[in-house]
Amino acid sequence: MQIELRSTARRLLFGCCVLLAIAGFAYLSTRAARAHAWAAGVDEWQIERAVALEPRNSDYWYRLGRWHLLINQDSVSALNAYNAAVRQNPHIADYYLEIARVALFANDHKQLTGALENALRVDPTTPSVNWEAANLYLAANEVDRALPLFRAASASSWEYRSPSVSLCWQVTHDVDRMVVALPRDVEAYSDFLRYLVSRRETAAADKLWIHIIALRQAVAPNASFLYLDSLLEQHRVADAVRAWRELAIISPEISSYLPQDGNLVVNPGFEQEILNDGFDWRITPFDKVTVQATTEDRYSGGHSLAVSFATSTTGNAGILQLVPVEPGASYSLSLAYKAEELEGAHGISVVVSDASTGQALGATDEILGSNPWREISRSFGWGWTGCPSFHGGEAFFMAAP
Repeated sequence: MQIELRSTARRLLFGCCVLLAIAGFAYLSTRAARAHAWAAGVDEWQIERAVALEPRNSDYWYRLGRWHLLINQDSVSALNAYNAAVRQNPHIADYYLEIARVALFANDHKQLTGALENALRVDPTTPSVNWEAANLYLAANEVDRALPLFRAASASSWEYRSPSVSLCWQVTHDVDRMVVALPRDVEAYSDFLRYLVSRRETAAADKLWIHIIALRQAVAPNASFLYLDSLLEQHRVADAVRAWRELAIISPEISSYLPQDGNLVVNPGFEQEILNDGFDWRITPFDKVTVQATTEDRYSGGHSLAVSFATSTTGNAGILQLVPVEPGASYSLSLAYKAEELEGAHGISVVVSDASTGQALGATDEILGSNPWREISRSFGWGWTGCPSFHGGEAFFMAAP
């Protein structure tokens, strides 16, 4: 539609309307800009001026409430400001969380729970909201309401997992209740298992292991090995063996590290990757001693274990495997070896000792010089651990099937 401005009066009227519109827009823009600048100030009067200029801005009311609570320590004025923020925008969870904090200080349980319910209603998925609400419920001794929120926060954000475990365990000290606070995944359970083992919470770790197995999810090896080592340190060999077999059920890659075909030695031909833990081979690095699986020279199968010494040395080469046995029974250790240029006063030998006492139960004859692959065997009694101990130049070791 076109408006004809034929008379001077009409032109003047139209120009005035345009100027008023521009002036109004400029005033509103300037006021908003000034309010924004005042709100960024560090003094109370600056934030109050921002609220006066833009009373419908919920963030300015929120900032004023924070000032009253944290600086002035005036919870009444803070609560009034937070409520004003909610009236302007009822869809921000942080406003309700601040109201809940004020209610906690005032010991107003009804207001606290109402504010937290509103916060979770408007924002039920943000991890930080779940975390703050969980902590406020916990501070109000509403443990059962807090635990599921800790789970929600931990499930969505890794940063909350470790503090959730520590905080919830201090409050509950109950594995069954802790399960409510943990995301239902094996990584969260494994983190908790590591926490319990590190604190030597033996009974709790045993109970949590049952929950882990019930998940039927592959377990992180480092957490399960830590638990197994704790059982062995307590001389609970039967429990360690049971846990190892349970681990093999839920973690198929471990099933190849079970005794097979009547041979109690695990991974006897070094065909599998050496786990360096559990009931597989454990290799401790020593200076001037190199230990590695190799395919260059082997007796049977595809691999052997090569041990090289940079110089003549004595002591343990750092190769060990724990083998559970029955007390009082007799066992035979069979192996094949090849030696190259072993020179010195002493050769190499395989030593078998009791894992509980460290007492040596016997050893193979010392091997010196050079010779092709040979098989040797030795019988032992009582509980023992296979512990190859090498001295000399270079040797290949493989426990034969």
